[in-house]
Amino acid sequence: MISKLKDCDTLLSEFWYKVFNVIPHPMAISVYSTGHYIKVNESFLTTFGYSEEEVIGKSFSSLRLWVNEEDREKAIKLLLDAGRLRDYEVLIRTKSEEIKVCSFSAEFIDINGEKYVLSHLTDITERKKMEENLKKEQQRIFSVLDELPGIVALMSEDLAPKYANKAFKALFGEDDGRPCYEVIGKKEPCEVCYTKLLFEKKQPINWEMPVKDIAIYDTYEKLIYDVDGSPLALKVGIDITKRKKAEQELLYSEEKYRTFFENSMDGILLAKEDGTFIAANQALCQMVGMSEEELYQAGKERIFDWSDGTMQELELALQKKGKARGEVKLIHKELSKVPVEVSMQTFSRSNGELYTSVIFRDLSEKIKINQELSRLDRLNIIGQIAAGIGHEVRNPLTTIRGFLQILGKKPKYIEDKEYFDLMIEELDRTNNILSEFLSLGKDSSNSLEVHNLNKIIQDLYPLLQADALNSGKDIIVEQQTIPDMELNRKEIHQLILNLARNGLEAMSAGGTLSIQTFMEGEQVVLAVCDEGVGIAADILDKLGTPFLTTKADGTGLGLATCYNIAARHNASIKVETGPKGTTFFVKFKRNE
Repeated sequence: MISKLKDCDTLLSEFWYKVFNVIPHPMAISVYSTGHYIKVNESFLTTFGYSEEEVIGKSFSSLRLWVNEEDREKAIKLLLDAGRLRDYEVLIRTKSEEIKVCSFSAEFIDINGEKYVLSHLTDITERKKMEENLKKEQQRIFSVLDELPGIVALMSEDLAPKYANKAFKALFGEDDGRPCYEVIGKKEPCEVCYTKLLFEKKQPINWEMPVKDIAIYDTYEKLIYDVDGSPLALKVGIDITKRKKAEQELLYSEEKYRTFFENSMDGILLAKEDGTFIAANQALCQMVGMSEEELYQAGKERIFDWSDGTMQELELALQKKGKARGEVKLIHKELSKVPVEVSMQTFSRSNGELYTSVIFRDLSEKIKINQELSRLDRLNIIGQIAAGIGHEVRNPLTTIRGFLQILGKKPKYIEDKEYFDLMIEELDRTNNILSEFLSLGKDSSNSLEVHNLNKIIQDLYPLLQADALNSGKDIIVEQQTIPDMELNRKEIHQLILNLARNGLEAMSAGGTLSIQTFMEGEQVVLAVCDEGVGIAADILDKLGTPFLTTKADGTGLGLATCYNIAARHNASIKVETGPKGTTFFVKFKRNE
C-alpha cells in the first residue's frame, strides 16, 4: 500500500497535487480491484467528516459510504461499459450518519499498469432540497391554477402549449405538443393570431377570444421568459359569455327604450333629484320650440307656467307620493302657452340616486276638437231651429214684399217710391239672411255628384274677379292637378264665394287675394289667402260660431255656413293668421 502511495505521489506532481487538493468538491483515488482509497482531497475529508488516517487504506465498503449497495454496483457497471461516468446521482453516508445527495462522476486511470478509479462527488443535497421545495411550490401553484375558472396557458413560439390548466384542457383537449391551430382543426395559424402578434410586437395584448361558438373569453397575453431565456406567451382568459349576453340584452333593451323614447308622440323628460334635465325627446323639444341643449339650459323654471299654482301642487304631491298627474301649461320659446297633461314618477338607480321621469301629452288638439264639437253642437241646434221656423218667417216676408210692390205702383204712392224701394231692399236683405240661416239646417248629403274643384273655381272666377275690381283689389288663382271628388256644386260655390268675399273685405285697396288648390298627402286642399291684418286671438277660437261678426253690416252666418258645408263634405277648415294676412285651408278627404 505504501508503495502505491508513493506511485500516486509520483503521478501527482506538485502542480497537480495542489489542483487535486484545492478543488472544492470531494475527490478520491481508489484501487479498482479492492476499492481501497489511496488518496482523497481536503474537500472529501471535510464533506464527509473523516480524517486522512481514517480513510487512506480503507475501502468504501468498510467506511459504509454508499447507502445503497445497488447504486454502487450499477455505477461500477456503467463505468465499465463506458469507461467513464458522469453525474450519477447517489446517496452517501457521512461519518456522523448524515445522508447526503451527491452527483457522482468517475473514470479509470492507469498507474504503473494497475487500474485505479478517479472519482469526483458534488454535494447536491441543498440543491435537491430546493428542487423538492420548488417542485412542491410548483405543484401548489398548478393546483391553484387548475382550480381557477379561467384558462391559463404558456405558449411557445411554435404556438404549442408548454403548460395548460384544467380549464384550458377542458376547452381544447389534453396537451399533446401540437400547435394550437392544429388542435382546433386548422392547417395554418389563424389569419389574425394574437399570440403570434405578441411574439412579434412584444407588447401585452387584450382581446376577446371566441371558443367553438359556445363561449367568449376576455383574454390577456403577456410575454415572459423561461429559465433558459426562451420567450413564452402567458395566456390568461376569463369566461365572459354570460356577461356578453347580458350586455347584448342590455343593449337591446336600451335600443328598444331609446326607440320608444325618440319616437314617442308624447314628450318625455328625465331629470335629476335637483331638477337638472338629463334627457329630453324630440316630441318635448317640438312642444316648446327649443333644441335639446336650449331645453337643458332653460330648466324647469323657464319651461313650466308657475303662475296658477298647479305646478307647485304637483311637485308637492311628487315629493309625498313619488308620483303625480295633472294638467299644466308649458311656456313655448316664443312665450305662447301650450296646454299639456303631465304624469310624473320618481325612481332610483342601483347607486341610490333619485331621478324623475315626466311624460307630457299635448292637449292643444284635444281642446280644439272639443271646441269644434261644441261649435258643431251649436250649429246643429241652430240648424234644427232654422229648419223649424225658417219657412214660417220667410212666407210672411214674401207676402209683405208682394204687397209693397203692388202698393208702390199706385199713383197716390208715387212720391213715396223711394221709401217703398228701401223697404223692399231691406226685405230682400232679410230674405238673404234667412236663406243662409236655412242652409244651416239643410242635409244635402244625398245631392253629392262627381265634380272637380278646379272647374268649379274656374266657373266662379269671372264673378270673383268682378268683385275684386270693384273694390280696387286683385285676385289670382293657382291650381295644381287634383282628382275629381263627390261634391255638392251649389254648396261649394257658396263656400268659395263666402271665403273669397271675406278675404276681399279684410284687405285695403291694392291687396291681392290668392286662391290655390293642391294635394297634401291623400287630401285635396283649397287655400284662400288674403293680405289683411289678421284675425284677433279672441275671435280666432270662436270662428264658425253663428252670428259672430266683426263687420258693421255682417250677419255672422257666412263662416258658420262654410264650416257647416265643410262638415257635410267630410272636410275640415284650418286657419293660419298673422299681421300680414290670413289663410283658410279647406281639406277634403278623398272618397274611398
